[in-house]
Amino acid sequence: MDELLSFYNKKSASDLIKHLDSFLDNGYLEENSFEYPNDEAFYCLLSLSSKDQKSFNIYNKKILDDKKFSSDYLKSTCLESLYFHDQREFFDYVNNNLRGMGAPTLSKFLDILIFISTEESVREFFVNNQYSINKKVQMLKKISR
Repeated sequence: MDELLSFYNKKSASDLIKHLDSFLDNGYLEENSFEYPNDEAFYCLLSLSSKDQKSFNIYNKKILDDKKFSSDYLKSTCLESLYFHDQREFFDYVNNNLRGMGAPTLSKFLDILIFISTEESVREFFVNNQYSINKKVQMLKKISR
């Protein structure tokens, strides 16, 4: 996978954006790359983070909202990035999408909450969303059995 990162690090921000647009529209970054498109999108996004932070944030959100091609693993990574780059957007996203989150994305969300559990915003979020979170946790427990 280091070769993927090296490959995308050589590209310009505009090329990376074109690849991510292709992924979101077609499910692949380049016409000749179909093997692991979500891994490729991850490395493309990672490369974009060092070249264009604004576009990186935009594509994090686009991947989180994608209903066609993005895997839950990729979405969970984007959710984590969103927290570290824009906490307000992170909590807004989670608040608006908690019921539709897949298990890996929800698990990443819970990992982040554990990481930051001393913050007041987390306590407030739990109070406002306790029912939805409890239902998801129960579902995760059933799946893992």
